[in-house]
Amino acid sequence: MDRPHRCLVVWADGPTVDLRPERLRQTVPALFRGNAEPAIVTLPLGPSIAVWWSPPDPRALAVPEQIDPAVRGAIGPVAHGIAGFRASYLDALGARRVAVLEQAPAGSLTDHADVAVRALASADLEQAARFVRGALGDLGETDPAVRELAATLHAFLDHGSNLRATASAMGVHHNTVANRIRRAEALLPHPTVGRTAEILLALELLAIADHTGGHEPHAVGARAAAGAALPGLL
Repeated sequence: MDRPHRCLVVWADGPTVDLRPERLRQTVPALFRGNAEPAIVTLPLGPSIAVWWSPPDPRALAVPEQIDPAVRGAIGPVAHGIAGFRASYLDALGARRVAVLEQAPAGSLTDHADVAVRALASADLEQAARFVRGALGDLGETDPAVRELAATLHAFLDHGSNLRATASAMGVHHNTVANRIRRAEALLPHPTVGRTAEILLALELLAIADHTGGHEPHAVGARAAAGAALPGLL
């Protein structure tokens, strides 16, 4: 265990996909690139499988280039030793939760590094849903016109509140951005001054709040079974 590891969780929506460990070469062929066999540990999780690999060449710990188009995957960071074995697994589960809640398409691979904020903020889904409602108010409505305003405000805050940079990124005129920002701010329950981080986080969580009423979907709930299977680590 005294080496770098990385954990990948792979799952399928239906029972027709074979996720047995011996099928990993077909499911995630990138794990086996190079001439040397990686040291692989697998843990079946019902409709999922958790895979840790520790290849002789650390470069092979990069995010896999592809997975089977019939499955979805979530990957944790590279970490070292027993503590890292556990940490990469927990972060992979967090990325998996985000992928499920945001309805990531088949064949996609969600890297925890790309969704770390959403993974952390969605650990308690009921609280996350309340936070989004409280921070966004009417801007959290699902009406397409309102979602366009929310997306524009998200891009605006993401670009440091720079109208022209936002307009360039969205492919619209900066006056269009300014008009949308005014309309979006009118829907918020509080002024934006001093609340930029709160609003930006709520906008990050908006897609997750759409797909849960505060109750964790069954497909996300692998943590309990996995925890029971790793008593010495969890």
